[in-house]
Amino acid sequence: MTLPFIRFIENSDKVHVAQQQADMYYNVVIGPRIQFHPLDKEKGGLQQLPLNREGWLKLLIAPLTWLIQHHPSLSAVVGDHLKANPAYLKMPSVDLSRVISYQAIRTTLEINKILEDEHNNPCDLGDHTRPLWRIVVVHVQDDSTFYLLFSFQFQELFCVLTILTACIRCLEKHTMSDGAGIIALTEQLVERLNHEASNPSSPDLLTIVPSPAEDVPASMESRIDCTPGIRTWLREARAMFLPAFIKKALEKKSWAGEFPADPCNPHITQIGYMALTESETQQVMLAAKSRHTTVHSILFAAILFATKAVFMSKVVDAHNMVVEKDTLHFSTPISLRNVLSPAVWRFDLGNYVSDHVTRDVSVQLETQFWDLAKQIREEVVHRTQTPQGVRSLVEVMGLLNYLPKHDGGWAEFMRSFSVLEQNGRMHSLRCSNLGKGWDQTKTTTTEKTGEPVTNPVVFKVVDGLFSQGAATTTVCLCLNVATANNVMTVAMSWQKEAFTGRDRGELMLAEFKRVLLDATTPAKVGLNYNFCDALLHLSQEK
Repeated sequence: MTLPFIRFIENSDKVHVAQQQADMYYNVVIGPRIQFHPLDKEKGGLQQLPLNREGWLKLLIAPLTWLIQHHPSLSAVVGDHLKANPAYLKMPSVDLSRVISYQAIRTTLEINKILEDEHNNPCDLGDHTRPLWRIVVVHVQDDSTFYLLFSFQFQELFCVLTILTACIRCLEKHTMSDGAGIIALTEQLVERLNHEASNPSSPDLLTIVPSPAEDVPASMESRIDCTPGIRTWLREARAMFLPAFIKKALEKKSWAGEFPADPCNPHITQIGYMALTESETQQVMLAAKSRHTTVHSILFAAILFATKAVFMSKVVDAHNMVVEKDTLHFSTPISLRNVLSPAVWRFDLGNYVSDHVTRDVSVQLETQFWDLAKQIREEVVHRTQTPQGVRSLVEVMGLLNYLPKHDGGWAEFMRSFSVLEQNGRMHSLRCSNLGKGWDQTKTTTTEKTGEPVTNPVVFKVVDGLFSQGAATTTVCLCLNVATANNVMTVAMSWQKEAFTGRDRGELMLAEFKRVLLDATTPAKVGLNYNFCDALLHLSQEK
């Protein structure tokens, strides 16, 4: 399977900044936090977990061997990544000793530092001795739980080009997988750990795992017609043909963070992390049900209120608030796995994701929280459940065929575009909600054609974690949400340069949580809750 547009990646010694040359990278980290429940000694099962890298390597050999032999993408690398026509290459084998690391932290809140290190440490695409992923085992000492974090390389343009209104499609299809696929993969990892706990394999398994014979899964373009229509051409052609100053004049300005977009500056991701309790998670879910909307739209409304309050609202006092005029565009990824025909199996690693950017959103003092959530919900429904909406999510892929194809052409075009006009105006914030994952049952079906398998839950999932780094030339803040076993976690990532440090980002996360829980309180779900209410509460807390 060829990768016609991954060539913009540069790992040059000449420019060692976070996006080396035109490299718009950031890693994605997904995985569960698990709690160990040892088997009875009489059954001869696993009694305790190791507390070092060597011990976890031995424990993970059998599960990861199974995964590698069932998922061809786990042994793929990119060949000729600096050329015009790179391609996936298959490693003859994967050395597990080179992809597993171990760390210890005191509390779950310290996972921030681990995530920041992972986001700011890209894979070397020129190194064909390592796959495009790694496993990070993190021991939380306070409660004896363990994160099993799957970190994988994720290059994308992510709204670098106006012609790609859903730019996550541009390169995400050419990396390892989307969020849904990696959740399924890590679910299988926990299942295989439970299987091995009660049915241990030979202790002599090797860390060198042969690659499977199968090819990587088919790309989205090979599954569905992505040829752009006339409407798409008319809407997007100005990005290719109009001079920059005209495009700037035509482009509606929206809040884009408080930083200049410059691909020459170092890009550093910072992370804020929080976990709702089970009762708080249930509160949000029940509020969505009672208001006939989705958790995703509620999250969107809460982060819109929080963005407005923290960045664009000047609170003079509790009764005199000055609110600036503004326009915001927020984006959300949309999984196309069930839209494509035939549908893509959840255990197929591959990228089948598009992007939806909201229409102009203006949050004023009188803006109603639940009206805003309804508006966002209706937009997403229109994009995913109407022929025209679905078509617009996929056909822009075909525009990629008209971009530069000579060596280095893509990098030159993208960098010039970024320097001249990209300032995050296409959308202000990204909300990525993976929804419910890692909901364990004792009965599992890991094989496509196999019978259901019942294993004791020795490794119990406590909660899940999903984190994307803040993108370089687009939104400066990403809200990443995952729910596992009725516990919702949020990893909010932002650009250090944009937020000028950690304080503003942590304030943003705290305000998001406060608005979310305040708006979904049972006594307020049926009432009008507007932005003025949110600002009053914020000013009172200050």
